[in-house]
Amino acid sequence: VVGFTPPSGARQRFGSLLLAVPDAEDPSRLRYAGKVGTGFSADALADLHAQMTPLRVLAPPVVDPPRLRGATWIRPALVAEIRF
Repeated sequence: VVGFTPPSGARQRFGSLLLAVPDAEDPSRLRYAGKVGTGFSADALADLHAQMTPLRVLAPPVVDPPRLRGATWIRPALVAEIRF
């Protein structure tokens, strides 16, 4: 997890998690992989937001970051398992 987007509508805390994977050419760097914003309960939103808030950074921790309005970038210390 490398960041989150602002909430919209009635949702609170955050809209989506911003995700990254190790870069194929240089695994020490991260490459943006997309976002996920479904499947979170109100408790999960609050818990994740509390964990992400102290990890905020000014610059995106990924190679070639996307332009995402209002995105909050975090130090990549959290790992998410995503099912689709």
